[in-house]
Amino acid sequence: MKKTLVVFLALCATGIICGLAYADCPDVDAVCAKMTGGGGAMNVGDLKVGMCWKSWTCETCKDGGTLAQECNSKYPACEGNCAVCTGYSSCWNKTGKEIFLLVD
Repeated sequence: MKKTLVVFLALCATGIICGLAYADCPDVDAVCAKMTGGGGAMNVGDLKVGMCWKSWTCETCKDGGTLAQECNSKYPACEGNCAVCTGYSSCWNKTGKEIFLLVD
């Protein structure tokens, strides 16, 4: 037990274990994009998105559908038809389906 604790503390000191466990994922500015048909979309505004450490990478803390619904609530110009696109991933519509959009 004592030897295990010493090894664990040594790895924490080098950041191998504890550094990853407490890695800070910076928030990102996502794009709220109104879908215009044919895979196109118009940028309506930005949404600050919290990022969390999951599965050895930074991912959005909330699911894509929830973020898209936040866009639709925040921007009346969405008319309930906005998706959210992040710089770390792709886009999601309000049902949470991952989609590909070309945002103008």
